[in-house]
Amino acid sequence: MTDIVTHRGIQICRYDVPYTPFFWTHDETDGYGTACTVAVAKDQIDKHLTKRTRTDD
Repeated sequence: MTDIVTHRGIQICRYDVPYTPFFWTHDETDGYGTACTVAVAKDQIDKHLTKRTRTDD
C-alpha cells in the first residue's frame, strides 16, 4: 500500500495496483467502504460516524 490518509482516526488506503479504489475500515464499528477518490472516502466516513453516533444515543 502506498497512499494512506487518516481522516477522523480512520485510515484510507490504496494498493500499489493502478486504478484500484481507495478503501477504509473501522474495526470498532464494523464499518468499511471503497471509493474512487479520497474525498468520497472521507464523505463515506463522515456519514458512517454520524450514523453511528445517532444510533448510540
